[in-house]
Amino acid sequence: MWFHGDIAGGNLLVRDGKLAAVLDFGTSGVGDPACDLVIAWTLFCGESRTAFRRTMTSADPAMWARARGWALWKALISIVELRADRPGPAAEHARVAAEVIADARATASLWEPAAAAERACAQSAGLRRARPGGPGSGRWPGCRRGGCGGSGPRGGGGSR
Repeated sequence: MWFHGDIAGGNLLVRDGKLAAVLDFGTSGVGDPACDLVIAWTLFCGESRTAFRRTMTSADPAMWARARGWALWKALISIVELRADRPGPAAEHARVAAEVIADARATASLWEPAAAAERACAQSAGLRRARPGGPGSGRWPGCRRGGCGGSGPRGGGGSR
């Protein structure tokens, strides 16, 4: 699937309140179109973000989750790069990161499949939740990133 790769406010021309053109196709390519949804957090907020999401009918929850990943990745590397010399832009990227994280928390039901897999893994290994409310809460002993340490539904571990 084709993507633009650099949809940003500076690459959009608006006439009479409507999008008239998209510029700068220098980073276009074939790949994950979710990267073009990053403007949901970098350009839009509040009602405009809601309207943007409503119009993007081809984007399913998985694509929005990947878009949050793209937005968070870019925001975090930009904060590190800019924080010493350009605190204003770094603060803008920090705002983006905070809004992406807030959006992920608001759509926490998307995380339920991973939590269910962890519960199944723990049940199959006969384990209990480690220190509820303390460090590591929400994780099951025996499960590790990318797979189950036991014979659970993602059997035998591995990486994603």
